[in-house]
Amino acid sequence: MDALIDELQQRLPAWADKPVAVSPMTGGITNKNYRVQVDDEAFVVRICAQGVAIHGIDRQAEQECSQAAAAIGIAPEFVAFFDDLPAGQEVLITRFVEGRTLEAAHVRSSPRLEQVMNLMRRYHALPHFAGRFDVFRIFEQGLAFCHAHEAPLPDWIGTVAAQMDRIESALQRNPPPLAACHNDLLPANLLEEPEGRLQLVDWEYAGWGDPFFDLGNLAVNNEFTDGEDEALLTAYFGEVVEPAWARLKLMKIVSDAREGIWGMVQTRISALDFDFASYGTRHLERFMHNCAVDALETWLKNVERRA
Repeated sequence: MDALIDELQQRLPAWADKPVAVSPMTGGITNKNYRVQVDDEAFVVRICAQGVAIHGIDRQAEQECSQAAAAIGIAPEFVAFFDDLPAGQEVLITRFVEGRTLEAAHVRSSPRLEQVMNLMRRYHALPHFAGRFDVFRIFEQGLAFCHAHEAPLPDWIGTVAAQMDRIESALQRNPPPLAACHNDLLPANLLEEPEGRLQLVDWEYAGWGDPFFDLGNLAVNNEFTDGEDEALLTAYFGEVVEPAWARLKLMKIVSDAREGIWGMVQTRISALDFDFASYGTRHLERFMHNCAVDALETWLKNVERRA
């Protein structure tokens, strides 16, 4: 780490010849993150994981999306990105945001949910976002990678793939306009500043995509109930209509397939000490459970209706 800090001090004039203190940040399961104090200013230095394009990550697109989100005040200030460091590392630097990481219960509660939906509407309204995020293609790519590299997969993974095909076919018949999406709405990526303002971090999966994937991803990652799903749609749209309800429910299911296959790919590409196989299996099992509910066929039918 010392060599990296020396290199960054040479590249960033504002850091040159200033005292630097480095401390690791915990909680991430993709990259290595450090809080770097430079004199009286604090930054986050992320050493980006390698070989992650299979997940749909495009570092150039991430840089542009991070800058766009920061420009409207919903993400930390972008400082620099370097992809030509001597050790072959890619490093993203943002301003450190003081605040607390939200828990799932915080995200679900009112008025916090309304605040989160307001934040989401703001970035969904951005006129342009770099990159393209298609969850179905990313799932397919990840599944093919797992087969090619003998990653652990459950015996019933073929059923997961078949259900994903059914859901995609239904969703394609009445698609909403694409929007700027974050696509990784874990509670740990939502920070509340001391004055109560929310900031959304970690834009590496961001891209132009289906805004309902963001809604479903947020809902399933924060364990929303049916009642909380209704509150989410009301906070975002002002009402709950059947096609939107069906699309939300289907995207909650789809999010688990994406997260499950992500975990299995990680077993072959990540150097972090984490049980990715159990993580992936947990999400794939929840996918199967939610595909078995009686309402699935109704959702597949109703998502095609016009509101």
